[in-house]
Amino acid sequence: MAYSEAVSSGSLIILELKQIMAKDSKNADSYEAVPASLSNSAGFLLNMAARSIREKVTAALEPLGMTTQELGLLRILDGQGANTQQALCNKHNIDRTTMVQIVDRLEERQLVMRQQSTEDRRANLIHLTPRGRKTLAKANRLTKKQQEQFLMPLSETEWEALRQSLIKLLVHHGRGKTD
Repeated sequence: MAYSEAVSSGSLIILELKQIMAKDSKNADSYEAVPASLSNSAGFLLNMAARSIREKVTAALEPLGMTTQELGLLRILDGQGANTQQALCNKHNIDRTTMVQIVDRLEERQLVMRQQSTEDRRANLIHLTPRGRKTLAKANRLTKKQQEQFLMPLSETEWEALRQSLIKLLVHHGRGKTD
């Protein structure tokens, strides 16, 4: 369904959502948390959903002493191998100063290590250490549980459609790449 169709049938969607949520007394008033005047605002809805899952993931990572930015960096290193700090800035959409601070914290905890690049002596490659891989595995288990709980109201088909739509938006707006 195109955006314009969804907007024109917005009241039908709202009614359907209220009926679905009314079946679960625990969530009966949940939709009221989204003011009607903002229910068609992509920015508002995406921001609120992102904030909600970020809060849950942040709390889950607390026992590991890890932030969501650190987790993102470890995931990039795990998936793509060693990278320069500048490349990590670009991939993680973080400024250089913040990246240095994140790498410093991770290196202090022996989760990553810096190694001078053989191709460019001015650059350091950031590597994930064995301890970093072990910590990342723990973090991934904790965050997977939070993601599953957050997505519980969606069927697998709905989640996959949402995931593909979000990727499409990010790629279209130059914020994401497909692998």
